[in-house]
Amino acid sequence: MLRSLRPLRCLPALVLLAGCTDPAPTKSTPATTALAGEYRWGNQAGDQPGGLLWVYPESDSTVLFYVDANDGPPTYHLAQVLGRAHLRGSAGTYIAQADGDSRGCRLRFHFAPAAVEVATVPGFTDDCYFGGNFTPDETYRRVSARVPTYVVDGANDTLHFAHLPPDALQGVQ
Repeated sequence: MLRSLRPLRCLPALVLLAGCTDPAPTKSTPATTALAGEYRWGNQAGDQPGGLLWVYPESDSTVLFYVDANDGPPTYHLAQVLGRAHLRGSAGTYIAQADGDSRGCRLRFHFAPAAVEVATVPGFTDDCYFGGNFTPDETYRRVSARVPTYVVDGANDTLHFAHLPPDALQGVQ
């Protein structure tokens, strides 16, 4: 009978050891969270050129973004892009090439504490499908540092950043 109780004497020691282990790892906040938020240029509410840019921290080296800009009246040419920018320091690059594109579309981002400069890469804009030779090139000022959870695109679809499938960001212009 004593032999069958012997394993139970070890039970308190096992409980103590289990309490000393590290807790389950939690999801850490990406370093790119410092870049997250909403950025603007111009006047989106009035009859003037303007643009909006939302930046979502995906990982320590990537952000998801959506830019929606127009050149104002009378034509309101549009530049709308949903994509993933790969970062090195404060600089980011977006590259997309859909089937049938000759060269693809490329954008560069340069982040500063209160703004981000968006610039198309010369020679890589024909496949961006922006209207009327308009590009989203501009300095967007940060108006909110809150991490955006979603945006509503030009087709009035709600896009939830955290739930975008990876293939949704390939070649989307």
